[in-house]
Amino acid sequence: MAANFTQNPLDPTHSRDPIHPQSPKPNSLDRVHPLAIGHGISNSLLDKIREVSIDFFSLPMEEKQKYARAVNEAEGYGSDRIVSDKQVHDWSHRLSLKVFPQRKRRLNLWPQIPQDFRSGITILLQDKEVEGLQILVDGKWYRVPVIPHALVVNLGYQMQIMSNGIYKSPMHRVVTNTEKLRISVASFIEPDPDNEIGPVEHLIDEQRLRLYINVKNYGIINYECYQKRLVALETVQV
Repeated sequence: MAANFTQNPLDPTHSRDPIHPQSPKPNSLDRVHPLAIGHGISNSLLDKIREVSIDFFSLPMEEKQKYARAVNEAEGYGSDRIVSDKQVHDWSHRLSLKVFPQRKRRLNLWPQIPQDFRSGITILLQDKEVEGLQILVDGKWYRVPVIPHALVVNLGYQMQIMSNGIYKSPMHRVVTNTEKLRISVASFIEPDPDNEIGPVEHLIDEQRLRLYINVKNYGIINYECYQKRLVALETVQV
């Protein structure tokens, strides 16, 4: 789980890729599966999640630093780790916490302030008003419109590997806004780093050859490749 708080724009020109309703091409909602809006989670709970997230990132830096991530660790408060001289630094602050399995929760990194935080942030949620998520389709970036209480489910490269390419992981990015702050709450579901992943055997045959090798620690591989401007999926292709 990670909450991101974008504080400054990287390049205001990046936000000028709108999809106009009058365009003859399908708009961005037609290019993705329907967003999850019948999920059964109350709007009041989703609003509370946003509220406690904003409250945390609005705290004085001294308070937030109590939960700062250690060097070379992923959990805690801070910005991206430095893994490459060519790394592109973003303008966002993150609070990253492991939720499951429960035995691996590091409660010393879970904020005491605001008081509702520890029972509040558990699911994926976009900003309620400010757009930023975009997907790449046919070489063009399309924005994903904000639906206030919808959940966005994004299949990652690991699902593409395990399905032997049947499910595709969409290339996506998040752009900043020149006028408004943007907050998002994301839950990342990943296999344990020690578990090996690879194409499911019954999805490999003479018609559909194996596309990817088996690999461990893919989450770490993906992060380091991203910071080096490499596509992690290409490093595990057969």
